[in-house]
Amino acid sequence: MKFLKGLSTVLLWVLVLLSFTANAFLLRLLLDARAQAGEAVRLGAQAVSDVQAGAIVYTLRIDREVPVQAVLPAGTELPLANGAVLLSEDVPVETTARLAVDIPVEIKMADTPLNASLLSTKDFLDRLYAQWQRDPLQAFLAPLP
Repeated sequence: MKFLKGLSTVLLWVLVLLSFTANAFLLRLLLDARAQAGEAVRLGAQAVSDVQAGAIVYTLRIDREVPVQAVLPAGTELPLANGAVLLSEDVPVETTARLAVDIPVEIKMADTPLNASLLSTKDFLDRLYAQWQRDPLQAFLAPLP
């Protein structure tokens, strides 16, 4: 009987040590996962900051025929190479003109309505990262910023 009591005590201690080891291993895994999540939050804040500092750059190409309709009124003086001509009647003009223009467009993200959302998102992620850098238990127990 004494042998069984001693064996049960040893087995109990083995189970306690195994449980302690498993819990320590699990705690280490959770702390590693928390560190990785904190790094992801930091990288997310950096990505939002990069987007906010960026710009949308595009070249708008216009290449088309544009119809032109006009009337040159009587009394208009047209300059020519060998002198000027005074129109005595209204002269209708109907033609097409080729319009070929490249217009560079650059819209800074900071100048768009999206800027306020980017600022608040970056601020939230920065505060969350700072909170996660403090005491690990504090981050789990405290409410989100």
